Amino acid sequence: MVVTQGTREGYKMTELGEIPIEWEVVNLEDLADINRGASPRPIKDPKWFSEESEIGWVRIADVTKSKKYLRQTVQYLSDEGVLKSRYVKHGDLIMSICGTIGRPVILAMEACIHDGFVVFNNMDVNKIDKNFLIYILNSLEDYFKSQGQPGTQVNINTSIVGKTSLALPPIKEQQKIAEILFTVDEQIENTDKIIEKTKELKKGLMQQLFTRGIGHTEFKNTELGKIPKEWTLIKLEQITERITYGFTNPMPTTEKGPFMITAKDIINGRINYITARKTDEQKYKQELTPKSRPEINDILITKDGTLGRLAIVDKENICINQSVASIKVNETLVFVKYLFYLMDSPTIQSRILFDAGGSTIKHIYISKLAQMIIPISMSLEEQQKIAEILTTLDNHIEFYEQEKEKYSEFKKGLMQQLLTGNIRMNSMK
Repeated sequence: MVVTQGTREGYKMTELGEIPIEWEVVNLEDLADINRGASPRPIKDPKWFSEESEIGWVRIADVTKSKKYLRQTVQYLSDEGVLKSRYVKHGDLIMSICGTIGRPVILAMEACIHDGFVVFNNMDVNKIDKNFLIYILNSLEDYFKSQGQPGTQVNINTSIVGKTSLALPPIKEQQKIAEILFTVDEQIENTDKIIEKTKELKKGLMQQLFTRGIGHTEFKNTELGKIPKEWTLIKLEQITERITYGFTNPMPTTEKGPFMITAKDIINGRINYITARKTDEQKYKQELTPKSRPEINDILITKDGTLGRLAIVDKENICINQSVASIKVNETLVFVKYLFYLMDSPTIQSRILFDAGGSTIKHIYISKLAQMIIPISMSLEEQQKIAEILTTLDNHIEFYEQEKEKYSEFKKGLMQQLLTGNIRMNSMK
């Protein structure tokens, strides 16, 4: 390909932009045979599946963005099911082309794929490194999504995949790029493991702290199980000043003004102000009653749809709609963070979901929530100690989540530079 005037020394201009002279532009179909999966019909027939089989049935949900290798699946196919599907070998590279499009993964197991995937067979190992290709496919996710054909689920076909162009370095350079990116991936994966272990530790500690407390040696039997002798069972309404929910009439959306918090804005124990809309200041003051305007240290809980997510109000001048309930704690009886963690504990969360009403969409009824009996330490000092232990774990989780985000952003920028040839290491040349 002719070097276009004005390009940097050592680079050439192509239909994909400026790339190193040693690189070439190829289509994916030039590097491997691209074959679509196949599904047994009807897919829900139990004869296709077997719990004793070792041949996995790969579903779209099994392939997440963070995975490079797929080691297990939820379902496994019977011999009959395997014959009706596309078999893929250990080490094969597959990619989703339906629903969640453009997510590649290398199989670390024997499996079959349905028609929502393609598999890259018979790769030309002199032209393409498999570990490099998975990073190329990751970088093309947005492109693949833009090519999606609408239907029940957005999808692309094998022709679109095959005709996709990419800038291809020499094989040794591919291997070096993949090695560098894999090192970053390992760091992300290790950080993710620390996060999951810390979450499991927190879950176990919550179970222990809210049933045995701190330093107790005598316990009593109650309708909720054993608790410390000094503790008591109490209705939620007895330790709160108000339990209510937000406005039902629509409020206008504005660029400036108080935040309107809905159920979708409460996640991971916090209010996500980035997703929250804002409303008119004057209408906020004139049309909303105090029940829709929670105050700092009130506990919010999602009551419609996805139930039981909690957050503590940390800003003034916010309002909530009917999908969120607000709990004002009697702080002479209960340390706010103690009640927050108690209500977020697995046992209480299970009871909240069990008591939820509704058929298609579940709801928490405020009257039931107010009457819910909970085990509680009546010592504010003990409550504070329990809350501090769990807060420390939350701080660790938040720190490592921020570290993971930093590594992910670093990887994203590094991929952009390495996969376009903007950064080249001396050892690659």
